[in-house]
Amino acid sequence: GNRAGDTIDYTFIVTNTGNVTLDPVSVEDPLVGAVTCPQTTLVPDESVECSATYALTQADVDAGTVHNEATASGAPPLGDEVTATDFTDTAIESSPAIALDKTAAEPSGSRAGDTIEYSFAVTNTGNVTLDPVSVVDPMVGEVTCPETRLSPDALTTCTVTYVLTQSDVNSGQVVNIAMVSGAPPTGDPVSAEDTTTTDIPALPAIALDKQAGVPTGNRAGDTIDYTFIVTNTGNVTLDPIAVQDSAIGAVSCPLSLLDPNESTTCLATYSLTQLDVDSGHFANTASAFGTPPAGGDVSASDDTDTVILGEPLITLEKTAGVPTGNRAGDTIDYTFVVANTGNVTLDQVIIDDPMLGPVPCTDAGLAPGLSTTCAATYTLTQGDVDSGQVINNATVSGAPPIGDPATAEDTTTTTIEAAPAITLDKRAGALSGNTAGSTIDYEFAVTNTGNVTLAPIGVADPAVGTVICPAVELAPDESTTCSATYSLLQADVDAGHFANLATVSGTPPSGDDVTATDETDTPIEAAPAVTLDKVAGDPTGNRAGDTIDYTFLVTNVGNVTLDPVSVDDPIVGSVTCPDTVLAPDASTTCEATYVLTQADVDLGHRANTATANGTPPIGDDVVATDETDTPIQAAPAITVDKQAAVPSGNRAGATIDYTFLVTNTGNVTLDPVSVDDPIVGDVICPDTVLAPDASTTCAATYTLSQTDVDAGAVVNGATASGTPPIGDAVNAADTVTTLIPSEPVVVLDKSVTALSGVAAGDQVDYSFLVT
Repeated sequence: GNRAGDTIDYTFIVTNTGNVTLDPVSVEDPLVGAVTCPQTTLVPDESVECSATYALTQADVDAGTVHNEATASGAPPLGDEVTATDFTDTAIESSPAIALDKTAAEPSGSRAGDTIEYSFAVTNTGNVTLDPVSVVDPMVGEVTCPETRLSPDALTTCTVTYVLTQSDVNSGQVVNIAMVSGAPPTGDPVSAEDTTTTDIPALPAIALDKQAGVPTGNRAGDTIDYTFIVTNTGNVTLDPIAVQDSAIGAVSCPLSLLDPNESTTCLATYSLTQLDVDSGHFANTASAFGTPPAGGDVSASDDTDTVILGEPLITLEKTAGVPTGNRAGDTIDYTFVVANTGNVTLDQVIIDDPMLGPVPCTDAGLAPGLSTTCAATYTLTQGDVDSGQVINNATVSGAPPIGDPATAEDTTTTTIEAAPAITLDKRAGALSGNTAGSTIDYEFAVTNTGNVTLAPIGVADPAVGTVICPAVELAPDESTTCSATYSLLQADVDAGHFANLATVSGTPPSGDDVTATDETDTPIEAAPAVTLDKVAGDPTGNRAGDTIDYTFLVTNVGNVTLDPVSVDDPIVGSVTCPDTVLAPDASTTCEATYVLTQADVDLGHRANTATANGTPPIGDDVVATDETDTPIQAAPAITVDKQAAVPSGNRAGATIDYTFLVTNTGNVTLDPVSVDDPIVGDVICPDTVLAPDASTTCAATYTLSQTDVDAGAVVNGATASGTPPIGDAVNAADTVTTLIPSEPVVVLDKSVTALSGVAAGDQVDYSFLVT
């Protein structure tokens, strides 16, 4: 083939043209490398065919030929080697070629100034190196390639950025042709081209901002200046643009072509009509139009609404005649003069007089400067008489062509004479009980005995408090029954009755209040009583001298105050009370402290009774009692300390004197107390009754036996016992060991008791006396 890596097979025919054998024979070819020969010894006229294979390099292909020279050598039996050379030139056909693949990325946007990124994939598709390689793109300008020398099959990707023009956007696409060329080692350059077409979406749009200036006035013929700001908000040129406003008429624009983001301000002036002034505003809509390159207009609209100020005015003069009398049912005649003092016609002229009701008047329009007179008659009510005057306010309204109605008002005041009066009848109901907080229900019959309404009316009873009246306004001769509930105070119960005075007052429409009074007195039965709850605290201990704290909760369970209050407890002694005056349901906690005696502890409890005493405001004292019984825990205990004196000797018959210190370590008396010592025998105690913490020293004497002396010690245990007032006896033991000094002595007296003879073989009898 004609590409790098393809091969050429070489043959080398070596012939011995001499007259001697050549050995060895070889071929050398620097380009090809190793040459293989089937034999290396040649006799004269003999030949051998050697061979080798060569792989083309890119340099060989680029050169277009392979020049190859080989040398054969052979060694004769004697003398120097003989050699021969030969060469070949092999042509390599050149096939230069190049390829181009141009691609366009998505545009960064669709407006002038946005960009398209282009890439150019250049490939050497021939068999020779191309140098240099370059890309030409007239539209985008200089193209940058990272590699300008390409071996066969090599690829380089070149890039460039293109900035969209308005013309591109207007045309809707960018068509771009690029060409690549590469120079082979020999011959003319090779080239290739590629084309891309990128669509640019057209987004035509237009905006209109219509603005109305301040009117030169508020009458027909005055003018409003309008501005119309037209903006190309799309991405393509609009040509032409125009503004239409059917209400205003011709609109003048300085520009008829707008590039994207470009604006122009158009103008027009409008003259107000009377209808505009009457309607109070002038509203209209304008539309802007623009034609994009591809046709099909785009449009936008905006409107304005300009207020035209109206000045409607109206006046009212109301006049009241003399009343026909001063009682309900009498009448007053009223007249109303209405005038249009504004600058616009007023329709639907209406008089509103809440007291009189609808006032008949003209329904026709009332032109500026004209007036009309209306009339009505009013009948007095009791409320008018009660108030002492009739204040009457009327409002006239007229509807202008636009806006809120024009209004005016006027007031008249007519005096009505009044004569107020009132009475009170107070009644007390039965008591709900006889304790503080019990209630008395009161009724207060109130009557308006005058000729005018009293409002408000109210009953004041300082002792009772709030009095509720179902009606706070009374017409003449009208009555209402008010009520109140009084909760007894302790002072009332202690006093034995409750007396109080009530006052009713009524406010006439004018002048001072009128009043009346009435009183009641209700007896209250006394029922004094007291309770006592005596509580004993835990003793501070269980020995004589420890204490018990007592509390005495004294409660007044009666309905009257007790003064004084005291507690008597003969065993405990003085009882202290923080409060000596108790209202009903009140309590005080008195206190006392008792010191335990040994008798209490020995008994195992302390019982006692207390009495509470209270003096009511009236009558005899009341009393209550309560008792407690506090257990005292018994804790009997005893100890013994046994001591041994020095023995009188160390032989059987000698004696040891023992003492036994017995102590009551418990909290109760022990009776009797004794000591048991099985070895010693009887133990003598000077006291057999021991109070807590008391001691007695008992004694006994022991006579040593030979066994004791032989043992060298006397180990002796004793047990002390004491009987408490209640329960089993308590015991304690102690042991003492007394050493007996040992003095061993032995004596031997040896003697002959018999001799059978004096010859050898005779026998001697011995005796040994050991003491």
